[in-house]
Amino acid sequence: MGALEPVDLPETPLIIGDRWPQPDETAYAREAATQRSCAQAMCAAADHTHTAVSYTHPEFRGAAGGALGTLLGDRHQAHTDDETRHNNIAGWLELASTNIAEAKNAMNTTTVEYHRAYADSERCAVEETWSQQQLAGVKTALVQNAQARIGEIRAAFDASHATIAAGIAAACVPAAPEEMKVYRTSSTLA
Repeated sequence: MGALEPVDLPETPLIIGDRWPQPDETAYAREAATQRSCAQAMCAAADHTHTAVSYTHPEFRGAAGGALGTLLGDRHQAHTDDETRHNNIAGWLELASTNIAEAKNAMNTTTVEYHRAYADSERCAVEETWSQQQLAGVKTALVQNAQARIGEIRAAFDASHATIAAGIAAACVPAAPEEMKVYRTSSTLA
């Protein structure tokens, strides 16, 4: 499955313009899976190192054994830390994939809602014999509302993407950016 594309409707370019997110959500999901795989490898390495530490202490006494036990203990901790880091990065990458997909879906939903609202307005115009100016005024308002919603979605996307990028760089525990809530609010195009 490839990246989401803008919905193919007559006025999609007018509504979305150049605000469509360019990153590929599927690429972020693939990289998250790679990071999860790396975390599993680090977990296995930590387990093997822990087994070696457990074996070394009772069987290998003295300065050399103590040094080896300490070294293996340090390696165990490093592998455990790497596992945590890879899992955290995977979580951030999964959030990035979700952020991209939700922003694109919200933009497509807004575009579909605009087209539906305009079609409803055209039906009303025929039924109620609106003037062309009256219909044009309604269309202008619908376009402006839809474009404003797209701008809101794009701003939330940019802010969330920046937060996610910082989280990836820090490899800290992932948390969904607050701005992503914007995608779940409905637009008011009608």
